[in-house]
Amino acid sequence: HLRYRRADTGLTTTPTHPSNLVINWGSSNAPNTPNVLNRGAAVHIAANKLSTLRTLTQHQVPRVAWTTDEGMARAWQRDGHKVVARTRLTGTNGDGIVIMSANSPLSTLAPLYTKYYPTRKEYRVHIAPTFSDVDPVFQRKVRRDEADEANNEVRNVANGWAYHTASDEWWRAHGNLQANLKIVASNAVNALGLHFGAVDILKAGNELLVLEVNTAPNLGSPPTIQFYTDLIRAAEESYRDNPYLPTPPTHSPTDAPNLPSLPTTAVPRTLTGRIGPGPQPYLLHLTYRVDDGEYTIINQRRENLPAR
Repeated sequence: HLRYRRADTGLTTTPTHPSNLVINWGSSNAPNTPNVLNRGAAVHIAANKLSTLRTLTQHQVPRVAWTTDEGMARAWQRDGHKVVARTRLTGTNGDGIVIMSANSPLSTLAPLYTKYYPTRKEYRVHIAPTFSDVDPVFQRKVRRDEADEANNEVRNVANGWAYHTASDEWWRAHGNLQANLKIVASNAVNALGLHFGAVDILKAGNELLVLEVNTAPNLGSPPTIQFYTDLIRAAEESYRDNPYLPTPPTHSPTDAPNLPSLPTTAVPRTLTGRIGPGPQPYLLHLTYRVDDGEYTIINQRRENLPAR
């Protein structure tokens, strides 16, 4: 029998009693005490797209190419790549995503850009590496039958896509894919310091690249419900024997690349870019600052250009 309550800011000032096992479902405000499955600090990192990608890079987990630099995003476009502007770092279900075409002006300013990969091979792995007896659940993203006009660029539920638990026969027909997904997903969850997560991974060529790690995934299918039921039972047994949940392993990266740092609030940035073509192209002078991964526009000025 499980009791539940909604997490709010009170959790940070009123920790749960240490005799109670807490299953934290996606709250950054949860305590960081030994009785919490997915501690708040780890969820806080996973909930932010930028901090997730930065952490995965530090721990050398394969992930999509990303940058906070507008110049790099423009270079990707010049090289013929579409670019995904993430205007919201904590958005869900495609919220805050803008797809920018290749070989066109940078039309959207954002705190994070990722390279767009033209593939429909996308997977989700529900996994809890610290509880090795709980078998992960593997899903692949498919277009719903009724969604004849599904959007292929932003593949979310609203645009006609959903994760589906494929059969064992399907996975056997795809060789080592399932085993390789398990390795990548496990490394991603461990790198973020989580006990469990639903890891979204795309396959681009021969590469498996992490998109994000969900800490409050949808439980819309019997296999996923069974996975989290088994996980809770395993956590309860572990906690009954020792009132300290296993700590997710930490990694000490070697030869980690130098990561681009975000500017502080004390150093506003000004960007000037040409917006167009269109009936009235213009220069946009935008001054903004970034604080903890979120950006705030301080001032913007539009300067119209002669129409072509």
